[in-house]
This record gives sequence, structure tokens and C-alpha cells, in this order.
Amino acid sequence: MGDCVNCGRALDVTWKYCIYCGHSVGDGASARPAMLPTAHDFAPEFPPDDDVEVDVPRKRADVLLILGVALGIAGIVLIVYMVAVLRGPV
Repeated sequence: MGDCVNCGRALDVTWKYCIYCGHSVGDGASARPAMLPTAHDFAPEFPPDDDVEVDVPRKRADVLLILGVALGIAGIVLIVYMVAVLRGPV
């Protein structure tokens, strides 16, 4: 159909209003005001920080995961040991 006169984005022929900005697509007889601004409209623009290193602290879940894996390995070793003891010498 064309582009929106308000925001410049591509429009579909079935739309009565631009889905991006809310501007009326028709002849203007049933125009409604544009939608409220979004958070993107007020977001500050910062230059990219490519050389900034972020130190991510260990989370409690990481410690619990390591503990769970260690206990699982210990359980498997104990089961193998008990099977070897109960079978006796071969």
C-alpha cells in the first residue's frame, strides 16, 4: 500500500491505522491521535562500550550445582564399590 506518513514504515492494505505509531491510514476523516510514546522513545543513547569487561559474581545456584554433581559422583562410586564387595572375589 505504501508507507505511513507519520513514521515512514511499510503499511498493509487491510490496516486502518499504522500498527507502529497509530496514525490513521485512511483519508483522514476518522483520524485518531497517535499512541502514547513508548519506553524506546525515551531510552538514552549511549556509545557502545566494547572494551568494558564485566565481572559476573558466582551465584548460589552455581555452588549448589557443583555440590549436586559431586554428591552424584560419590553416590555412583559408592554403588560400584558395594556391588564389588557384595559379589566377592571372582
